[in-house]
Amino acid sequence: MSPFKTALLALALLCPLTACDSSDSGDVETRAVANFADGMACDSDQGAFRVVLWSDSGDIEVGRNDLVVRLGFHDPVNPDAPGQGIPGARVNFDAWMPTANEAMATTPVVSYLGDGQYRIENVVLPDEGVWNFDFEVSVGDNMYETVSLAFAID
Repeated sequence: MSPFKTALLALALLCPLTACDSSDSGDVETRAVANFADGMACDSDQGAFRVVLWSDSGDIEVGRNDLVVRLGFHDPVNPDAPGQGIPGARVNFDAWMPTANEAMATTPVVSYLGDGQYRIENVVLPDEGVWNFDFEVSVGDNMYETVSLAFAID
């Protein structure tokens, strides 16, 4: 066999082995893990909104969670204030576990409470671990923001 054919044969045998390498974990989207505190506040990812998050139980845990999120426009005088409440926003919520490629076990129900507060019921987290919480918020036809958080759930 010629050296060229030998090299091609070796390459053909090696390629399938490298394609099956299980040590590559792939690109897992990770975020800084925050400690959940009832009434915690953060900014939306692009900074247009101030977001305050509560849980009915005062914590986020394995099983069913019911949340309230308050959306407010930033107050230019006091950036830490909750801001002017945003009524009529469209709020979508998703929770998923990036290291396990697992999503929450139910579809949550979002309802408006008033003063920019939205109730998110039936957020069921089936396992312990780090969960990413993604909020998508649309106001009117032209304003779209996201809020992305990660929590370690015990």
